[in-house]
Amino acid sequence: MTENQQKLYDFLKSKGGSAYLMDCSMQLDIPDDELQLAVSTLVQSGVISKDAYVQPTLKII
Repeated sequence: MTENQQKLYDFLKSKGGSAYLMDCSMQLDIPDDELQLAVSTLVQSGVISKDAYVQPTLKII
């Protein structure tokens, strides 16, 4: 895992396993483009899920 992926994963763990994408973006010191890359990589790896609602939620699988 990259540093950004680890930060995202640890943040989700600290929130009980899921959080809104917007909350991740506001709480983590990661530029938006790098956060999107971390999210898509973790989703493709099967580590987290991202739903497609108006306010996307990330969940540890």
